[in-house]
Amino acid sequence: FETDGISFYAQLLGEEAKVRDWVFCDYDPRWGRFEKSRYVHNKEWKLYENGEMYNISVDPLEQNVFTEDNLPESAQALREEFSQVLNQMK
Repeated sequence: FETDGISFYAQLLGEEAKVRDWVFCDYDPRWGRFEKSRYVHNKEWKLYENGEMYNISVDPLEQNVFTEDNLPESAQALREEFSQVLNQMK
């Protein structure tokens, strides 16, 4: 898959850099009993490719899943944005 080419190297050096409000992760461990997963998250919300969404700021252990039916209205636009990112990164 293609990436968007935005590096965070300048941020590590304390320099001004182009930044996003979210991070994409393609987690594919080749050892242990860990499962592959793809997700997008920011400091508050995390959306997995399977549609599960969590408010990680209040639920860091991801025990309470939000579906489209019970997702707060304030997070619905973010869910759509994160879904688009996941689709673009296929």
